[in-house]
Amino acid sequence: MFRIFHRLRDKRGNVTMLWVAALPVFAILMMVIGTVAVAWMQHATAQTAADAASLAVTKKLDQRYYEELDRRLQELAAQGIWDPWNYLLGTPAKKESFMRHVVNKYQGELKSVAKEYVTKNGGDNEGTIRLSVSGRVEVTARQEFKPMIFEEAFEDTYIKGSGTGPSREHIKWLPEGAITLHFK
Repeated sequence: MFRIFHRLRDKRGNVTMLWVAALPVFAILMMVIGTVAVAWMQHATAQTAADAASLAVTKKLDQRYYEELDRRLQELAAQGIWDPWNYLLGTPAKKESFMRHVVNKYQGELKSVAKEYVTKNGGDNEGTIRLSVSGRVEVTARQEFKPMIFEEAFEDTYIKGSGTGPSREHIKWLPEGAITLHFK
Protein backbone atom coordinates (compact mmCIF):
# COMPACT_ATOMS: atom_id res chain seq x y z
CA MET A 1 0.00 0.00 0.00
CA PHE A 2 2.86 2.34 0.76
CA ARG A 3 4.19 1.74 -2.78
CA ILE A 4 0.94 2.97 -4.34
CA PHE A 5 1.21 6.35 -2.57
CA HIS A 6 4.88 6.58 -3.43
CA ARG A 7 4.11 5.85 -7.08
CA LEU A 8 1.42 8.59 -7.23
CA ARG A 9 3.85 11.18 -5.86
CA ASP A 10 6.50 10.20 -8.40
CA LYS A 11 6.53 12.96 -11.10
CA ARG A 12 8.13 10.91 -13.84
CA GLY A 13 5.69 10.18 -16.67
CA ASN A 14 3.01 12.67 -15.54
CA VAL A 15 3.77 15.07 -18.38
CA THR A 16 3.34 12.27 -20.88
CA MET A 17 0.01 11.33 -19.33
CA LEU A 18 -1.19 14.95 -19.44
CA TRP A 19 -0.11 15.27 -23.07
CA VAL A 20 -1.90 12.06 -24.07
CA ALA A 21 -5.02 13.11 -22.17
CA ALA A 22 -4.98 16.60 -23.77
CA LEU A 23 -4.57 15.39 -27.37
CA PRO A 24 -8.31 14.79 -27.97
CA VAL A 25 -9.10 18.21 -26.52
CA PHE A 26 -6.55 19.85 -28.83
CA ALA A 27 -7.87 17.90 -31.81
CA ILE A 28 -11.46 19.01 -31.14
CA LEU A 29 -10.31 22.59 -30.62
CA MET A 30 -8.45 22.54 -33.94
CA MET A 31 -11.53 21.14 -35.70
CA VAL A 32 -13.70 23.90 -34.24
CA ILE A 33 -11.18 26.53 -35.34
CA GLY A 34 -11.05 24.87 -38.76
CA THR A 35 -14.85 24.92 -38.99
CA VAL A 36 -14.91 28.63 -38.18
CA ALA A 37 -12.27 29.22 -40.85
CA VAL A 38 -14.32 27.22 -43.37
CA ALA A 39 -17.44 29.26 -42.51
CA TRP A 40 -15.46 32.46 -42.97
CA MET A 41 -14.13 31.34 -46.37
CA GLN A 42 -17.59 30.22 -47.51
CA HIS A 43 -19.01 33.59 -46.46
CA ALA A 44 -16.31 35.30 -48.53
CA THR A 45 -17.27 33.13 -51.51
CA ALA A 46 -20.96 33.94 -51.09
CA GLN A 47 -20.08 37.64 -50.78
CA THR A 48 -17.99 37.52 -53.96
CA ALA A 49 -20.79 35.75 -55.83
CA ALA A 50 -23.32 38.33 -54.65
CA ASP A 51 -21.04 41.23 -55.62
CA ALA A 52 -20.50 39.82 -59.10
CA ALA A 53 -24.21 39.21 -59.57
CA SER A 54 -25.15 42.70 -58.36
CA LEU A 55 -22.79 44.27 -60.89
CA ALA A 56 -24.15 42.07 -63.69
CA VAL A 57 -27.78 42.77 -62.75
CA THR A 58 -27.11 46.51 -62.58
CA LYS A 59 -25.53 46.40 -66.03
CA LYS A 60 -28.46 44.41 -67.47
CA LEU A 61 -30.98 46.74 -65.81
CA ASP A 62 -29.17 49.78 -67.22
CA GLN A 63 -29.22 48.24 -70.70
CA ARG A 64 -32.93 47.42 -70.54
CA TYR A 65 -33.79 50.78 -68.95
CA TYR A 66 -32.12 52.75 -71.76
CA GLU A 67 -33.60 50.51 -74.46
CA GLU A 68 -37.09 50.83 -73.02
CA LEU A 69 -36.69 54.59 -72.48
CA ASP A 70 -35.56 55.08 -76.06
CA ARG A 71 -38.38 52.94 -77.42
CA ARG A 72 -41.05 54.72 -75.38
CA LEU A 73 -39.73 58.21 -76.20
CA GLN A 74 -39.72 57.39 -79.93
CA GLU A 75 -43.30 56.06 -79.68
CA LEU A 76 -44.45 59.22 -77.93
CA ALA A 77 -42.66 61.45 -80.44
CA ALA A 78 -44.28 59.49 -83.29
CA GLN A 79 -47.67 60.15 -81.67
CA GLY A 80 -46.96 63.88 -81.82
CA ILE A 81 -46.32 64.42 -78.12
CA TRP A 82 -44.40 67.71 -77.99
CA ASP A 83 -42.32 66.91 -74.85
CA PRO A 84 -42.13 63.09 -74.60
CA TRP A 85 -39.57 63.16 -71.74
CA ASN A 86 -41.83 65.20 -69.49
CA TYR A 87 -44.86 63.19 -70.57
CA LEU A 88 -43.13 59.91 -69.67
CA LEU A 89 -40.97 60.92 -66.67
CA GLY A 90 -42.26 64.33 -65.59
CA THR A 91 -43.19 63.47 -62.00
CA PRO A 92 -41.74 61.21 -59.31
CA ALA A 93 -44.79 58.95 -59.61
CA LYS A 94 -44.23 58.60 -63.38
CA LYS A 95 -40.55 57.82 -62.82
CA GLU A 96 -41.38 55.13 -60.27
CA SER A 97 -44.07 53.68 -62.52
CA PHE A 98 -41.65 53.54 -65.47
CA MET A 99 -38.96 51.78 -63.42
CA ARG A 100 -41.49 49.27 -62.07
CA HIS A 101 -42.58 48.62 -65.66
CA VAL A 102 -38.96 48.01 -66.78
CA VAL A 103 -38.21 45.68 -63.85
CA ASN A 104 -41.46 43.75 -64.28
CA LYS A 105 -40.99 43.41 -68.04
CA TYR A 106 -37.41 42.13 -67.75
CA GLN A 107 -37.49 40.36 -64.39
CA GLY A 108 -36.88 36.98 -66.03
CA GLU A 109 -33.65 38.27 -67.59
CA LEU A 110 -32.56 39.91 -64.34
CA LYS A 111 -33.12 36.67 -62.43
CA SER A 112 -31.29 34.66 -65.08
CA VAL A 113 -28.26 36.98 -65.02
CA ALA A 114 -28.16 36.93 -61.20
CA LYS A 115 -28.36 33.14 -61.09
CA GLU A 116 -25.67 32.79 -63.76
CA TYR A 117 -23.20 35.05 -61.97
CA VAL A 118 -23.91 33.65 -58.52
CA THR A 119 -23.32 30.05 -59.64
CA LYS A 120 -20.33 31.04 -61.79
CA ASN A 121 -18.67 32.57 -58.72
CA GLY A 122 -19.22 29.68 -56.34
CA GLY A 123 -22.64 30.40 -54.85
CA ASP A 124 -25.75 28.26 -54.69
CA ASN A 125 -28.36 28.69 -57.42
CA GLU A 126 -30.84 30.49 -55.13
CA GLY A 127 -30.93 34.06 -53.92
CA THR A 128 -32.71 37.39 -54.04
CA ILE A 129 -32.47 40.65 -55.95
CA ARG A 130 -33.67 43.72 -54.08
CA LEU A 131 -34.36 47.16 -55.53
CA SER A 132 -33.68 49.80 -54.37
CA VAL A 133 -31.09 49.90 -51.63
CA SER A 134 -29.78 53.47 -51.60
CA GLY A 135 -30.24 53.62 -55.37
CA ARG A 136 -28.45 50.32 -55.88
CA VAL A 137 -29.25 46.73 -56.79
CA GLU A 138 -28.65 44.36 -53.88
CA VAL A 139 -28.16 40.66 -54.54
CA THR A 140 -28.12 38.10 -51.74
CA ALA A 141 -26.40 34.81 -52.51
CA ARG A 142 -25.93 31.70 -50.41
CA GLN A 143 -23.60 28.75 -50.20
CA GLU A 144 -24.14 25.45 -48.43
CA PHE A 145 -22.22 25.24 -45.15
CA LYS A 146 -19.86 22.27 -45.07
CA PRO A 147 -18.28 22.08 -41.61
CA MET A 148 -15.34 19.89 -40.65
CA ILE A 149 -17.22 18.40 -37.69
CA PHE A 150 -20.88 17.86 -36.80
CA GLU A 151 -21.98 17.64 -40.45
CA GLU A 152 -25.36 16.19 -39.46
CA ALA A 153 -26.11 19.13 -37.15
CA PHE A 154 -25.53 21.61 -39.98
CA GLU A 155 -27.34 19.72 -42.72
CA ASP A 156 -29.29 22.10 -45.01
CA THR A 157 -27.56 25.11 -43.47
CA TYR A 158 -26.48 27.94 -45.73
CA ILE A 159 -24.14 30.88 -45.37
CA LYS A 160 -25.36 34.09 -46.99
CA GLY A 161 -23.52 37.00 -48.50
CA SER A 162 -24.85 40.15 -50.08
CA GLY A 163 -23.47 42.64 -52.54
CA THR A 164 -24.63 45.92 -53.98
CA GLY A 165 -23.92 47.32 -57.39
CA PRO A 166 -23.11 50.91 -58.25
CA SER A 167 -25.60 53.68 -57.53
CA ARG A 168 -27.87 54.72 -60.39
CA GLU A 169 -30.17 57.73 -60.49
CA HIS A 170 -32.98 55.82 -62.20
CA ILE A 171 -32.86 53.08 -59.52
CA LYS A 172 -33.30 55.80 -56.88
CA TRP A 173 -36.73 56.44 -58.39
CA LEU A 174 -37.92 53.28 -56.64
CA PRO A 175 -38.63 53.42 -52.89
CA GLU A 176 -36.22 51.58 -50.59
CA GLY A 177 -36.82 47.83 -50.84
CA ALA A 178 -39.80 48.28 -53.18
CA ILE A 179 -39.08 45.25 -55.35
CA THR A 180 -37.74 41.85 -54.33
CA LEU A 181 -37.15 39.13 -56.90
CA HIS A 182 -36.30 35.55 -55.88
CA PHE A 183 -34.32 33.40 -58.26
CA LYS A 184 -33.87 29.62 -58.25
